[in-house]
Amino acid sequence: MLSLTKKNTSELHGQEAYDAKFGDLEAIGCWGTWEPCHKEMLGHGIVGVENLGGDLDKVSGKRFRFLCLPIRWYMGDGSMVRCVAEIDEDDVNKDVADRVYTYGGF
Repeated sequence: MLSLTKKNTSELHGQEAYDAKFGDLEAIGCWGTWEPCHKEMLGHGIVGVENLGGDLDKVSGKRFRFLCLPIRWYMGDGSMVRCVAEIDEDDVNKDVADRVYTYGGF
């Protein structure tokens, strides 16, 4: 089980803790060392979703099914995904305006 609690105040934190556990940042770019947090989390059955955007306010506080559909990346520890919230139309927060994405200059 992965413990996320602080054991005592004398432990290392931040960059010092990272270097003590994973080594100097010179290792960035070597296979499997650039995102050690992925290995820690996935090794304990925890899936992380980063940089999630979209119409989150429309489902905030509601019960919905969350689907996270990754691309197939052989031996990868992460990938881009398409995330979908499956929710009954009557449960959507209707007072939240639709997000409008403008791509390009037209």
